[in-house]
Amino acid sequence: MKRCSVTLAMLLSVMGLLGVGGCQTGDLGTTNVAGDITTMIDASPEQIASAGERVLTEMSFLDVSGVSTSIDGRVRAKTAHDQAVTIKIKSQGKNISKVAIRVGALGDEATSMRILEELRAALGGDDS
Repeated sequence: MKRCSVTLAMLLSVMGLLGVGGCQTGDLGTTNVAGDITTMIDASPEQIASAGERVLTEMSFLDVSGVSTSIDGRVRAKTAHDQAVTIKIKSQGKNISKVAIRVGALGDEATSMRILEELRAALGGDDS
């Protein structure tokens, strides 16, 4: 029984370190789940992917590319230090999409939040 308790305690500790439960950011409705900044935006995946490509290009990220459908989308880029930048988009209904932004292997919250702010501005407002 003691072994089970120790194993459970270790598992809960690791989950806490990885942020599996998700942490609220300073932005209402936006969470940081295991390094992904996740929020809902009032726009279609195509609109978000197009705006995401523009934003990442304007922010001088490298190798910017994007694909999208009416169901989902993805925009990828790289930083000057060769860290991956990914914006994942999934439709949640008519003209509303779940967006997850990740910078680097572990997630850079400050840079991801900056990308989110620029993305919202490019789409014409603050959709929190």
